[in-house]
Amino acid sequence: MGSSRLLKINLLTAAAVIATYVALNLSGVALGGYCLLSLGNMPFICPLGFLQRPSIVEAATHAILIGLAITLALIALHGRIFCGWICPIGLGLRFLKHDKGNGRGIILAFSISLASMLIVSWILGFPIFCLICPVGIVSRIIASALTGSLDLWSILWGITIFAVITLVLRIHNWCGGVCPLGALQALLSPLKILRIKVSSRCTRCRICARNCPLGLEIHKDREVDHMSCTACMKCVAECPFKALKPALSSPLSSTRLRN
Repeated sequence: MGSSRLLKINLLTAAAVIATYVALNLSGVALGGYCLLSLGNMPFICPLGFLQRPSIVEAATHAILIGLAITLALIALHGRIFCGWICPIGLGLRFLKHDKGNGRGIILAFSISLASMLIVSWILGFPIFCLICPVGIVSRIIASALTGSLDLWSILWGITIFAVITLVLRIHNWCGGVCPLGALQALLSPLKILRIKVSSRCTRCRICARNCPLGLEIHKDREVDHMSCTACMKCVAECPFKALKPALSSPLSSTRLRN
């Protein structure tokens, strides 16, 4: 699969998800809200939004807990695939390349970022990340536009703060160690079943690292850091030796291929 074809598939996937979200809201089957998507009587709350608000944690109903458990199970099985295929920032990273790998220490940085954000949110009593969350901003724009209650100023404020943060930290670092939502997905993904595997065809040419949105240095040990990987498949598409391929696998298996 070529990189241009992969990009088209990625954009079509994101467009299909947005179209489905709009259709569900218009039909009344689903109702999008702040950190929440209700399908009938089943609320699916963003795990990060849930953790940022102690009042919700204390008053959580059985329905909320069931929806949360389903969401966490999906993340555990699929890892950061949401980052690579749905998040608007993840989509934007596909157009960028790295001069050198910088994918080390992502999990440690994510752990610090997530812990810091939760502590500040609990102290302030406000879900601060929800204000600037790229996915949250897009979903709020769609949901509020459909209901005619678009709060333009809060959305512009969130976009402005996010833009300043990414300019200071660089967009690569946002997805590779800063974003709390990416952090939560990464930390929950040791059991993910979709992984990129490396075969003996690998020549350590570094093309994968230069094209990886996160700069993961797959070529060094011929191993993929599956907790950090967003499964965007860009390395697979760009590898001239066909040494990389996606595979469904057991969490206990290696990311190396025998052939």
